[in-house]
Amino acid sequence: MAINYLYIDDNQDADGIITGLSLKDEIEINFKNPLGEWEKERERIVSDGFKEYDGLIIDLNLEEVKSPESNRFSYYKGSTLAQEIRNLSKSGQIRDIPIVLLSATKNIESFFDKTNENLFDLIVEKENLTPQRYIPFRNKLIALAHGYERINKVKPEVSIILDHSMEKEDLRFVGEVERALSDDSTHTFSKFIIRNILKKEGVLISESLLAARLGVDKGKSGDWNLLLEVISEKAKYKGVFYEGWERWWMSSVEDWWYGLEVKLSLRALKASERVEILTQVTGFKLVPLEKLEKSKSEQFWTICKGSGKAIDTIDGILVSGQDNLFPWQDKRYISFDEALVPTNLPAWTKVAPSEESKLEFLKKKFPNVRPTRH
Repeated sequence: MAINYLYIDDNQDADGIITGLSLKDEIEINFKNPLGEWEKERERIVSDGFKEYDGLIIDLNLEEVKSPESNRFSYYKGSTLAQEIRNLSKSGQIRDIPIVLLSATKNIESFFDKTNENLFDLIVEKENLTPQRYIPFRNKLIALAHGYERINKVKPEVSIILDHSMEKEDLRFVGEVERALSDDSTHTFSKFIIRNILKKEGVLISESLLAARLGVDKGKSGDWNLLLEVISEKAKYKGVFYEGWERWWMSSVEDWWYGLEVKLSLRALKASERVEILTQVTGFKLVPLEKLEKSKSEQFWTICKGSGKAIDTIDGILVSGQDNLFPWQDKRYISFDEALVPTNLPAWTKVAPSEESKLEFLKKKFPNVRPTRH
C-alpha cells in the first residue's frame, strides 16, 4: 500500500510539487487548503480521515490566501498546527507522524521561530525544491513514514532500530541513542537520529567521505560503483530512515579494510597507497585523489565544507558553530584554498574564532591571493 501524505498550503497552485513527489504504488500526496478556522482545523486532525495519513507536509505562512471553503484567512501558522498535532500525539489522542515544513525562504526568515524547530522532522525551502531534487526529497518522505512505523514497532532496542551491532561503537554514542529512544515521542527520537547521526559525519559517513577515506577519486574511477557495492555488503547503513539518507558505518568500513589483511590503517596511508592496495586486492580500475594546490598531506580524512574536496585535517581550518558536538561527530573543516578564496561561503559562513590566527598566517603566506574577509 502506498504511503499517504497530507499537504496543507494556502497556495492554490501546487500541481508541480504534487506530481513531482507522487509515485504510483509508493507515495501519494493529498493536497488541501487550510480551513480558515482554528476549530475546524483541529477537528480535521482528530478526525478518522486524518488517521489515514502517514505524514504531513505543511506550509509555514497559511495566512496569505483565503480558504476557498470558508472564504476566510487562516490566522494561524503551520508551526501552530504542528504544535497541536505534537500535543495531541503525546496525549495519545492521535498517533505520532512525521511533519515536514515546506515553505518559502522569505517566510522562514520572517516568521519562523527557532524554538519550533523540533516540531519538524525536516525543514525544506520551496526555492530549493527544484525538479532535480524531487526524487531525494521523495525518498526522505518515504523514509520518514517507514521509520516512524519501525520505531513504534521495535523500540527501545537500539541495535534493532539501527540494524547494527553496537559492540564496536563508542559507548557514549550508544548511551545517547538509548537516552533519546527512551523518550515517549517518536518525533523526538526521529529528530535526534536525523540531526545528530544521519546529517553529521561520524559513526556514519556519506559516500563522498567514504571515497575520500579510501583515497579514491570516484568521478574518475570507472569501477567505483563496483567497489562501493562490495563495501556496502559489509558496511551499508540499513537502520531507521536509511531510504532517505545513504550512509555507511565507519567501524564496518575499517573492519572490511583489515579483512583485506592490510597491516596499516587507512588513516596512516596516502591516497595513492590506499588505492594501490584496493586495486591489487579487487582488480578494480581506480584512480587516487590528488591533493589541492595549497595542501601538503595526501592522507585524506575529511571533506572541505565549501568545495567538497578531500583534505587531511592538518590542511584544514575549523569552521564556526561546533561548540556543542557530540564526541562521535566529526568536526567540519574548509581547505586553505576555500578559506582564502571562498567558493561556497553560505555552506560554512565563517571560520572558528580559534582559527583566526591560522587564517591570518595563510594570508601572509599567500599575499597574492585576495581573500574575502570573514
